[in-house]
Amino acid sequence: MENEVYITGDYISGIVKRPDLVNNNCVLVYKDNGFSLFMAPNDKAEEFVIPYDTVENITFRPRVVVSEKKSEIKNTEFNRDLLAFALAGPAGVILNRTASFTKAFDIDRGNLDYNDIYELMIEYSTSEGNRRLLINVNSDPSEFINHFDDIK
Repeated sequence: MENEVYITGDYISGIVKRPDLVNNNCVLVYKDNGFSLFMAPNDKAEEFVIPYDTVENITFRPRVVVSEKKSEIKNTEFNRDLLAFALAGPAGVILNRTASFTKAFDIDRGNLDYNDIYELMIEYSTSEGNRRLLINVNSDPSEFINHFDDIK
């Protein structure tokens, strides 16, 4: 694949009757007469071909994926007791035992992780109708798309 133009990502949709492929790693490669989409579900490599003459449009959209990253579980009851005492005096320690106050100071809820991705979309036609191949990629696919403009 040294001289070939390709992009890697996670397959989202576009192949009919193959929900088992969703979220599989994939490679989309420019070949002589069309795109080849390679995946290896169930430890068996599969290739899906999309001829260039059926492709109507290639676009991408930037996306942000937000996920929760759990922190290590720590015993923070003593720290919350100190904060509650500072806020409300001796009654604050009793207040700390209430659910709403505990939740307000719960530092074990985790952090949010933001990841930039790009949703690459290839619109193409088949004998059954129009289709959209969607792949989430980590790098900007502009050069990949520009290469298609050079071919067409």
